Amino acid sequence: MPYCDVYIGSLKDPHFSWEGGDWNGNCPRRLSPFFPPVGPAYHAFYIVVNRIKEGVYDGKQVDWGGFVARATRFEIEKLINELYTDEPLYGPESKSPHLIKQLDELKAYVRGLSTTQKYALVASEL
Repeated sequence: MPYCDVYIGSLKDPHFSWEGGDWNGNCPRRLSPFFPPVGPAYHAFYIVVNRIKEGVYDGKQVDWGGFVARATRFEIEKLINELYTDEPLYGPESKSPHLIKQLDELKAYVRGLSTTQKYALVASEL
């Protein structure tokens, strides 16, 4: 069974090539916490992939199982709000405090990002 993750990396990662990568692990390395699970299985992964394919995000497939969008902090914050705001696992009645902690760590990481820079929003299937 594959792992389908979403995370934030650097577009300047020396092991990543936006153009001409060899499709053998050509994704930026993870800098942020993983996006915690939400909704149906791999929901966040498929949201990012579909938005890249539909042209909503400036991105593309860069590896056999990897998609990267060039995203601003504000675009990432908007995605997080869309994914988690109405999700019962993350609400006040949550019975999953470890997921709330993961989401809080992701939000704190994103708040620390520059508002003038673009980042790699990575959807990776391993």
